[in-house]
Amino acid sequence: SFAASKKSPKRLKKGQTSASTNRGFGKAPPTIDDILATFQIRIPSNCNELPCPCGCTPATIGLTYKDCCLPYHTGEKLPESPLAVLRSRYTAFVWRLPLYIAETTHESCSEYMADPMKHIKDIDKVGMFDDFEFLSLDPGIEDVNDDGDEGFVDFKVNLRARTDTTAHEKGATIEIAERSRFVRDGAPVLRWRYAEGVDYSKRELEYEIK
Repeated sequence: SFAASKKSPKRLKKGQTSASTNRGFGKAPPTIDDILATFQIRIPSNCNELPCPCGCTPATIGLTYKDCCLPYHTGEKLPESPLAVLRSRYTAFVWRLPLYIAETTHESCSEYMADPMKHIKDIDKVGMFDDFEFLSLDPGIEDVNDDGDEGFVDFKVNLRARTDTTAHEKGATIEIAERSRFVRDGAPVLRWRYAEGVDYSKRELEYEIK
């Protein structure tokens, strides 16, 4: 605090100015924007004209990113259903947007972190599937309860390995199958967010022969 110093400040003579100093205040902490600026992204420069990666339902096939998931990612609108959360999060994974993944993670999720800085750093470090190329999203029909505050979606995601590791070979394709749970709550505006997922993948790798 300012009262911590017991020594009176030196009195300046007429015409003198005090020297600038950061002592006692330190460097300003980084903002979320500062942190995000250090992250690698995969979003193309012409993304607004490209087909949205989530194009997986009759209503979204053929839509450009600008007319599909971009309004969710910018906060222009909130996902209106569990399926919309799933689709927009998938696109955020494809193009590496960890902030949106953090923003659409519910507090009840085991991956949630109360500190947004730590959360996006953790997602950037271990949660962006950097070893894989995203091929497709195949969602099932969403199942929402009668109260409209909890929903489930079964889906499959197909990935291709970018590199060789102990778990897979470069070019291997992997199918991840999951049943995800979504919760709608919040104040002052209700919103859908991802709460948890049950992975029921067979975890069998299929190697492409080229």
